[in-house]
Amino acid sequence: MILSGVLLFLFRYGVVREGFEEGRRSLPHGAKGRYRAMVLEEPQVLFPRQKGSRAIGRTGASYDPGVREVRSPCLLLSRDGSPLPPVKARCSFRLSPGMPSPILSYGDIVVFDGKVQVPRCSLNPGQFDYERYLRVKGVAFTAYLAPGAWSKEAGGGGGSFFPRACHGLKRAAEEALCRHLPYPESALLDGILLGEKTSLPRDMLEDFFLTGTVHILAVSGLMTAFVSGVLFLLLRALGLPRKGAACISLAGLACFVCMTGADPPVCRAGLFSGLALGSVLFERRVHGGTLLVATALLLLFLDPFVLFDLSFQISFLATAGLMAWTPGLLGRLSFLGERLGGLVATTLSAQIAVWTLLVFHFNQASPYAFLANLAVVPLALLATLGGLALILGAALHPSLGDLFGGPCSLILEALTSCNGWIAALPGGDGLVPSPPGGPVLVFHILLAATFLAFWPRPTPQRPSAGWIERRRRGARIRRLIGMAWGCFAVHGLVQAGSTWIGPPKLKVVFLAVGHGNAAVLEVPGQRALVVDAGRRVGGPDRYHPLVAYLRHRGLREVGTVLATHPDADHVGGLMNLAGACRWESLWLPDGGDLAPFPPDLLVRAAGAGAALTVLHRGDTFFREDGFQGEVLHPDQGYHPSRAPDNNLSLVVRFRYGATSFLFPGDLEKEGLGRLLATPGVGKVDWLLAPHHGRRSGEPRSSAEGFSPRFVVFSDGKDHPDSRSLYQEGAPGVLVLSTAKDGAIEVEVGPDGTGRYRTFLEGKWRPLPTGGGSGS
Repeated sequence: MILSGVLLFLFRYGVVREGFEEGRRSLPHGAKGRYRAMVLEEPQVLFPRQKGSRAIGRTGASYDPGVREVRSPCLLLSRDGSPLPPVKARCSFRLSPGMPSPILSYGDIVVFDGKVQVPRCSLNPGQFDYERYLRVKGVAFTAYLAPGAWSKEAGGGGGSFFPRACHGLKRAAEEALCRHLPYPESALLDGILLGEKTSLPRDMLEDFFLTGTVHILAVSGLMTAFVSGVLFLLLRALGLPRKGAACISLAGLACFVCMTGADPPVCRAGLFSGLALGSVLFERRVHGGTLLVATALLLLFLDPFVLFDLSFQISFLATAGLMAWTPGLLGRLSFLGERLGGLVATTLSAQIAVWTLLVFHFNQASPYAFLANLAVVPLALLATLGGLALILGAALHPSLGDLFGGPCSLILEALTSCNGWIAALPGGDGLVPSPPGGPVLVFHILLAATFLAFWPRPTPQRPSAGWIERRRRGARIRRLIGMAWGCFAVHGLVQAGSTWIGPPKLKVVFLAVGHGNAAVLEVPGQRALVVDAGRRVGGPDRYHPLVAYLRHRGLREVGTVLATHPDADHVGGLMNLAGACRWESLWLPDGGDLAPFPPDLLVRAAGAGAALTVLHRGDTFFREDGFQGEVLHPDQGYHPSRAPDNNLSLVVRFRYGATSFLFPGDLEKEGLGRLLATPGVGKVDWLLAPHHGRRSGEPRSSAEGFSPRFVVFSDGKDHPDSRSLYQEGAPGVLVLSTAKDGAIEVEVGPDGTGRYRTFLEGKWRPLPTGGGSGS
């Protein structure tokens, strides 16, 4: 049975994946043209909001003038009049400032002139993989459309009637929330009820991440089951028979699932609750485990990609934990009383089941997560009831919406205050490094075996001999699983111990930040050293590649930040870093003054606790545990005649034992000539190519002057001409590119032995012996 299910899943996965790849092959990356597409979801509306505002971004049939952008996945129908195979693109429709634009809804046909692009995959450890995220949703392309480049086609739209009606209900529900609740309470309830969290204030969203309660903003399975259960009980209270109440509840459940966008947790809970209501209709008693497995198989058959969706994984693990462990915990927590004991048991069961997955993906393990869930989840359920009452009341009369909006707002304020208070507790950030993928997989295999072994089974009134024997075998299996957990724990402790007591190593990572530089050095016995940070990114700081890498490594504080150059592609990302980490010091090049550096960067760095230091040639630092940093350029008072901003780049050489790393910033011909003429520069092992590896960084002169063993291009594209010049100037050099290879990680010991790997290949390779330049 299990083997048949696996084979069926693999077959179905192959079919769906081939269809996805065929759609992607139908359009090359960056294909321009005139496209015709159908909107597949109720679009996200992005516009600035003020606290207390009740704006909805729409007036009549048009978006308000303040709306900047609307986003939605779309089904591409044709390109330049030629039909396309089924392929989805996530479209961002930008609006002209101050100009009203027609509202887009599910089923509307849009015509646009532009290009579609394959979303970029993750190139760094710990970085959010946008390409994988969209692939799981069946989206193959992205399109960013300028104002005036798109228009809504007049006449009827596409799509079927039921989804259109459900998305219309979603829009009406969001409008009711915004009209009868102030911002940000309206946005919070929109996230709890409908899964829309794009408009939440950034600090509020960060608090939910810190406390491990962000799941309440994703229309969790708990909320869906809660809504269906409340609807069924309400209909029964009104006097409807069980089967009639189950039928109406099924229709309401289907409507709610479509209205929320049919995300995997909602689908799981919707199918689960639907099967449970179906058992009422057909008067059948169905086991909870059977319902869960049937729901999973049905979802995987409909969309095999959902197996790789994080929300799907969390939803099923949490539900399985609730079913497997809650009954046993209830017996042990009976001293707390029925209600409190039930709340503690369910919260603890769900938290235990999903904590490793949350750590692996979010590097978050707050010590207060259990407390936060105990406090926040009941308030979220109350807010759900209040929100449903508000929406239904507003549909009957606006005054009823105001009547229910007051209590609902108080509940949401209490929820926000409680969550914010817990997030502010000392040590509440709970940042931990990402565990390796192999142990995480083994952990979840053991977890699945534990679910099967400890799943509650009813005891018959008169147990048969066969039942008694099966119980004995089950007890033996449970002991074996316990031994397996013990071996797993011992192995983990041994691995952790070998890391702590092993020989010290310097770890250097050259991050892929597009056109820009960013590197992290983890020095033995010291805090991390950051050299440049790439460009600044919008949105939460946690999504910046540098911040994401530091979180991946479990680093919440940075010792020193070194900025080689004031251009935005070197220092812009320091704004994100300052918002996420504390620094001890900020080191800048001595260019005569600090005017080229953004003033807000200096203010932000001071706010992050950083002391400012200006460096010039001859300065040295650290000089301990075999590690040393030395400034090679610029000279004090040096004024280049050409490209002064680039030729005043801070050039630093780091040595660890027999290995050296050189960071020359954006140095060009004049500055390089001066550097190479400096006595004692000598050869280096690792060279971050000047000016990102471009021809202006003098590849041939750099190769001949520094004789590197490795060269790293840090740019948004590879430079084949520069690559060949480096290889001609330094025969045997290995040229790596963050654009082609992703981040480059290096681990080296004081004796020069070590290893390196590129992120996209993922395979560690030993460093070639000999040729060290640390002497």
